[in-house]
Amino acid sequence: IALTPDGTQLAYAANGRVYLRAMSGRDVYPLQGIEGSDGVNAITFAPDSRAVVFWARDRTLKRISITGGAAISLCEADGPLGLRWDRYGIVFAQQSGIMRISPNGGKPEVIVPAKGGEIMLAPQILPGGEAILFTVGDNPTTDGWNRAIIVVQSLRTGERKTLVEGGADGRYVPTGHLVYAVGGTLFAVPFDVRSQEVRGGPTAIVEGVARATAAASGGSHFSFADNGSLVYLTAPAGLSSDVFDIAFTDRD
Repeated sequence: IALTPDGTQLAYAANGRVYLRAMSGRDVYPLQGIEGSDGVNAITFAPDSRAVVFWARDRTLKRISITGGAAISLCEADGPLGLRWDRYGIVFAQQSGIMRISPNGGKPEVIVPAKGGEIMLAPQILPGGEAILFTVGDNPTTDGWNRAIIVVQSLRTGERKTLVEGGADGRYVPTGHLVYAVGGTLFAVPFDVRSQEVRGGPTAIVEGVARATAAASGGSHFSFADNGSLVYLTAPAGLSSDVFDIAFTDRD
């Protein structure tokens, strides 16, 4: 699930495809150029909101315009544990560590190598481009991810600092907070992106957020836009996305 940076469109994976919806309306349509056989998993929008990158079942990352057309293969990749595209490139986590690739494709570079037993999740390059936020765990189970740590690491020196102990899938949002998941609950803690330090304690902001069906992935189904909007997939607290409700509400 993903929101455009400007918060105007929603994309989500279902039935092996990518579906789009304008947040100002109710119509949903499949993105042309992607078939159900592609087996789409992770999705991320371009910084200008005009394209998406997704992971396909043929074990490649691909880019496609939101108006449809041919999907362009960027590189080979295993199922990414987090995928994000911003002005600093496309980053994603693999067994070997955190990789970065140009939106034009090519050979991915390892920017944070994994060390013995580490499993990395949800990489995000912080504003300024000199540090990266991600989750580190060593036990790929739902409970294991609840005991993981969220860290920030310098891309210049490799120095690593722990920000949160006991949580996963951390995201920096423009409100000045670090948002992360514990079970089916999202927490937010004030985060100074310049000093790279948390300020104060965490506050629970949303309950009943679906976690990834495969516990090994550690992911949580939510996405923030730069305007502060949040979209998430609902599920009974603590359960994965194979158990969820469908709800209808008016625009108010």
